[in-house]
Amino acid sequence: MKTDDMIYKLPLSNRSARAGVAMGLIGLVLAASGCASWKVERVNVPTEAKSSGGIEVTPPRVYRDADGFLVAGNLRGRGIGAHHPGPGHLHAQTMDAEGRVITETKTAAPSIRHNRHSSRESATYTFRLETLPPAGGRLRIVLHRVSLKKCTGLDSV
Repeated sequence: MKTDDMIYKLPLSNRSARAGVAMGLIGLVLAASGCASWKVERVNVPTEAKSSGGIEVTPPRVYRDADGFLVAGNLRGRGIGAHHPGPGHLHAQTMDAEGRVITETKTAAPSIRHNRHSSRESATYTFRLETLPPAGGRLRIVLHRVSLKKCTGLDSV
């Protein structure tokens, strides 16, 4: 009996089959390890959104991931010609149960583009929060129609 007759050859003789099996094994190992950096869970947080001049601010969605809390929502143009909020930005405020502002984050308002799959014009805003509002508190998103550099606070809205 020859030695070659005793060696079992795998049916994976071509490169694409071997690459496919290797990718499958890598995917299986990653899925089994449960990479924490890929996990995202939605968090129920009371929210409110304040729109401004032809631009609707949708209530945000809040997610917890490995880096903290991600907040995402949409700006939608209302009416003819509502394309861009102009010079503007979003204020994200975490508030306690009495309505006092605990933390405030500002981010530039994204440009609103026409969505070819819908008749609405919209843009998505996202930003990060370090902490959530306390029990009884809420997260408020306000579109402020002044440039970020000229902002003196929400009292000038």
